[in-house]
Amino acid sequence: MAARSICLVAIASTVVFTIGESHAARMKFRVGSGLASVGRSIKTYPSTTLSPARLKDCVERENNIGKIEDSRTLIHAEIERKQDELKKEKSQLEYIAIIIDERKAASVREFNKKVDLFNSKREKLNEAMSVFNAGSVSFKREVDKFNEECAGKLYYKDDLIAARQELGLPVHD
Repeated sequence: MAARSICLVAIASTVVFTIGESHAARMKFRVGSGLASVGRSIKTYPSTTLSPARLKDCVERENNIGKIEDSRTLIHAEIERKQDELKKEKSQLEYIAIIIDERKAASVREFNKKVDLFNSKREKLNEAMSVFNAGSVSFKREVDKFNEECAGKLYYKDDLIAARQELGLPVHD
């Protein structure tokens, strides 16, 4: 009976997190969306229009957020894959706990090793998920800051082209 109680305690402590990523909508800076400067007129930059420096900063931040989002998507997929593996392993351990011959010390030792390995994997996954979730908070802060300072603001097309060229990014419509 000792093997079963060890197993059930270990398995009962398994925590499976669901990771919900809040993907705030980000505005894509597009050349076709910008204001066109007319002839040789002087451009004005009221608070609703991004200056060339602010636009460059926003484009750079948008690009960085996109890279981070891509990376986080891959990490999230890997965490989900590991969660699925642990669910399967947990089911196998629960089945073994039912059929194990508790009279054989070798069987109990082998089973306990499997439980220890499972718990070690679970702890590592929980640590990885804690780091990911902490990153979700800072990522959301960055997106919120971008949305507040950049999204929905006006800009001039030629300023956008110049900013993207300065940053070495492709210019697209």
